[in-house]
Amino acid sequence: MNHPAMYPLNVETEILAGEARFEPTRWSVILAAREGARDAWNDLARLYWRPVYRAIRFRWSEPVEPAKDLTQAFFAAMLERDWVRQFEPERGRFRTFLKAALDNFMRNARRDEARLKRGGGAIPLALDDDTPVAATDDLFEREWRRSLLEQAVDELRRDVRPEVFAVFRAYYLDPDKPTYGDVAARTGASESDVTNHLHLARARMQQIVRRLVRESAETERDFDDEMRELFG
Repeated sequence: MNHPAMYPLNVETEILAGEARFEPTRWSVILAAREGARDAWNDLARLYWRPVYRAIRFRWSEPVEPAKDLTQAFFAAMLERDWVRQFEPERGRFRTFLKAALDNFMRNARRDEARLKRGGGAIPLALDDDTPVAATDDLFEREWRRSLLEQAVDELRRDVRPEVFAVFRAYYLDPDKPTYGDVAARTGASESDVTNHLHLARARMQQIVRRLVRESAETERDFDDEMRELFG
């Protein structure tokens, strides 16, 4: 099965349109991580690994392998030094806190690297030819949004019947924008089944994405602001 990252995820507004009932607002993952719960740390790392890696890769202009190592080191440092306990939600969103922590981490890494170079013990890192210019915070936000949607798609794949996900994948994750008839022919479903499967998949996708956003939203207003900024 193709990984969701291979497909354009620019259809979230259509998928997430409509009203739904939600569970009470909670930011359980962050709270649990602050208490040292390993599963919560894994959830945070899974959601934020790609934005952190991409920020290191392009904003800080690190080559591929060093960027991977630095990403791993960043999350290890967060766990070992208990940085999440320093997060104060009244001062801003968790992503803002995380970006500031990453900037401090990278400044320290560059400082340590410079010290090694002055001591003559380091080999200078060569930048890849395709490294673009340094990006703004928009890069982190864009990659977080993509990570969230990819995680939601992966969870949807596990939650719904294979024939439902096959229709969802064929319709929403195909860059050629197929019609219901195209999807029916491709998956062997009738057009009425395509309609029903997409309705079911959209409803479940809404629930998953809203739950993921709620897990890092402290209040209902935070949740509403996040959803509005993410999906309109």
